[in-house]
Amino acid sequence: MNIKVSLIIPVYNVERYLKECLESAFNQTLKEIEVIAVNDGSTDNSLLILNEYKAKHKNMIIINQENKGLSEARNSGLRVAKGEYIYFLDSDDYIDKNLAYICYNECKKNNLDIVTFDANVFYENKYLTMKNQFDYDRKNLLVSQVKSGQDFYIDVINKNAYKSSVCLFFYKRQFIEDNNLKFYSGILHEDELYSTKSIILSQYIKYIPKSFFYRRVRDNSIMTRKKSIKNAKGYLTVAEQLYKFYKENYLEKNCSNILLNSISHFYHSALYCTLQLEEYNKEFISEIKNSVKNKREIKGLKLNIKLFLARYLYIRNTIKNN
Repeated sequence: MNIKVSLIIPVYNVERYLKECLESAFNQTLKEIEVIAVNDGSTDNSLLILNEYKAKHKNMIIINQENKGLSEARNSGLRVAKGEYIYFLDSDDYIDKNLAYICYNECKKNNLDIVTFDANVFYENKYLTMKNQFDYDRKNLLVSQVKSGQDFYIDVINKNAYKSSVCLFFYKRQFIEDNNLKFYSGILHEDELYSTKSIILSQYIKYIPKSFFYRRVRDNSIMTRKKSIKNAKGYLTVAEQLYKFYKENYLEKNCSNILLNSISHFYHSALYCTLQLEEYNKEFISEIKNSVKNKREIKGLKLNIKLFLARYLYIRNTIKNN
């Protein structure tokens, strides 16, 4: 069978949600697909569920590995994928039955490197009150037309319509391989890095005003759990790697300026996240400040970080003294 789409699903301790995710993958109206489930060292019944589905579906591949994190699970799936196109699905979410069919045909019709779309968000428990934080509907912001990656990046940033989740993107595998796109291992916020680079590098990309992806907002997920030093280190790594990307690639002026602003944002996010921790982490703040040195293209970044830090510490000390 000619495999048109590879669905890559990292799996780690999601026995409660996994069947719903797998059902949505195997119920795709496009039948020339393979489902690659990467069991990333699960300690619950996730592997048992995967084996049950493997017994019923010949087009399923299971990769077992020790726990290496989301990035390495996706990279493991990519290494064995044979589909013309790639879709990454998180194992606590699910997808519309027509995702692969419509996205595949859009890509073939327009010779696209990437198709992107929206999501429906559903909430568990207390997160019912957090809907504005997880808004993935961009139908009133974006026009559905083929664009270059740089033009698309400028557009989504200017319209406040940028979403980093790779579950909102459908990729040509040859494009991924030609640009050696891999997920950065061992960090949080890896999608921020992967999505920014892939969008900018794409020759042709198109937005489809449809919600193919169903995102679950649940307790104790990466999105909702309390921020830690891992979040801060993730933001710092994203800032450093995007700056390296900026230096290594020729970008037109508007795209360069917007990317530099985004890099500045990630530096400030790393700093802000660090300052929110219960213990003031002087060592990591010094690491952020050292990383900022010699990045003169990011106008005012060094000064802004100093002012931000001074203002925050003044407010915090004032509150403590009162």
